Amino acid sequence: MILLVRFEDIRLPLLPFLGVDLSEGMGPEYPRIILLEIMLNSISAIHPEIKPVEIGGIFDSDTRAAVISFQSLYGLPVTGMADAQTFYHHLIIV
Repeated sequence: MILLVRFEDIRLPLLPFLGVDLSEGMGPEYPRIILLEIMLNSISAIHPEIKPVEIGGIFDSDTRAAVISFQSLYGLPVTGMADAQTFYHHLIIV
């Protein structure tokens, strides 16, 4: 049996922010980076100006560039860090 799922039907879990700003250089010890990467890739499917990132749990320069593009696109302060405002704005859109 093959189960087909539409992209629009995919929902990500609502996880609390926990007060840790995610930034370049952070790694697998912060599992929310993977959630951030998934959210960025979901949004990049709709907004091609946000480049997809590799899902690996490493906040690298590509992740930072995607966060900056997201922040610019949605009128958020452009910091390149996934702070509370950026993180919750992702959850509203996705």
